[in-house]
Amino acid sequence: MPFPYTAILKQGYDFTRNNFQLWVLGIFVSFASGFHFLLANLVLDRQHIVAFSLPVSAAKFWEFSHSPWMILNLVVLMFVFFVSAVCKASIIWLAQKLSENESVAAKRALSEGSKFVWPVFFLQIFLFGLFSIMASALALPVVYLVALHEIGRSVALAVLGLAIFVPASILLGFLFLYSPIIAVCYKLAARSALSIAFQLFQVKLKESLVMGAILVGIWLGFMAAIGFGIIVVSVPVAFLSLVFAKLGLSWAIYLLIFGTGFLGLCAIVVLSAGLAVFSNLVWTLAVMEMIKSEKHEEMAKILAPEAEPAA
Repeated sequence: MPFPYTAILKQGYDFTRNNFQLWVLGIFVSFASGFHFLLANLVLDRQHIVAFSLPVSAAKFWEFSHSPWMILNLVVLMFVFFVSAVCKASIIWLAQKLSENESVAAKRALSEGSKFVWPVFFLQIFLFGLFSIMASALALPVVYLVALHEIGRSVALAVLGLAIFVPASILLGFLFLYSPIIAVCYKLAARSALSIAFQLFQVKLKESLVMGAILVGIWLGFMAAIGFGIIVVSVPVAFLSLVFAKLGLSWAIYLLIFGTGFLGLCAIVVLSAGLAVFSNLVWTLAVMEMIKSEKHEEMAKILAPEAEPAA
């Protein structure tokens, strides 16, 4: 039987449209996703890699590690991951209940989802940390060879590094998606959820990649629509600004620009939250369907009522 991509997407859309209260949680999830993307960019930033010097970087890190900013940054980082874990677990729990035709309020979803915050929190920290270590380990030898002006060797090593980095990043990305869903839906500990997520990705590779491509396409379409919307809105704003400038109403220009910018930012935040909720609902429904249709012996254990409690 073919995998029901269309049915899952439609069901995810219906759940998102009919549960606007979830969009509040989606704001935090989308913010955390942007934060993860920002951290990944910092790890892979080309200027930092090219300008890398071990003695200088070690001295800077030693100085930073002994400053109050180190503690503040760690607190902010842990807070973002923790809030993201609570919201993600709540959305996953609610998606499971909605798929069972249960009507649940967002307040109860938040309460129930918070019970699974620690396995989800640990999984997010562990997998993102693993990604950062892998990216650094693959990039540093290339930087070292470039510093020695070994261009040929650095290019060959970079190609080899990309051959490792791309598939490994895809694997870690799907583990990042699947393991929290499995931990919440089937009440598993983080280690067991990670193991099952790896097995699920292996046996459902095609379905995972196709669903991932569909959702990436939706996100790219969303970003293109946002860009097009900004261009469309900027035309009348620019025209009115010229009119106000001719009339000498500088205060009206500032009011128009800041007002339009604020409303546009609010619209982007709300729509991003809705899309984040939709993506999480779709992935939850997809993982549940994959596990339901898979008769693997190890995966059958997580469907048993005596599955181990989350810890």
